[in-house]
Amino acid sequence: MSTYPQRVADNILPLSISNTLPEAFKEWYFTENVEDHEDANQDCGLCNHEELRYLFEIKNQQTQHTLWVGSSCILKFQLRVFDKNKYLTPKFAFVVFWRLTSNRIDHTPSFFKVNLRKNKYKKDLASMETSRVHMIWPALTSSQRQLAIEYGHTEPDKK
Repeated sequence: MSTYPQRVADNILPLSISNTLPEAFKEWYFTENVEDHEDANQDCGLCNHEELRYLFEIKNQQTQHTLWVGSSCILKFQLRVFDKNKYLTPKFAFVVFWRLTSNRIDHTPSFFKVNLRKNKYKKDLASMETSRVHMIWPALTSSQRQLAIEYGHTEPDKK
């Protein structure tokens, strides 16, 4: 069984010009392409980590090769992430990946259930922006929806 550094080297060095990992990583950047596979059944093209839901495309600026990898590898190896043609620090890159994945969360009832048994959760629902309530509306039971309406929220428009 190969070690983690060996798997990474085996996957990236043949697609790079450089012969060492630190130099090879400098050739790669995040392309802003993201795939949501809805189920966590994908493998990272860099480290071979299994059971990923989201894959992010990285590209070698010199060889034009691409790999689909997990966001953790992009952050761990500090591959370049740009925003408006500006290189982001690893901390800001983390925020970008968090936003990319959190905005794509499946809000259907099959994905999660809403628990409003505690008073704190009911207060949270009451104070929540209506647009946020609309995001979770499909996961609410009929009695939870009625409670949301009693708190002043409206039912989302039917599309």
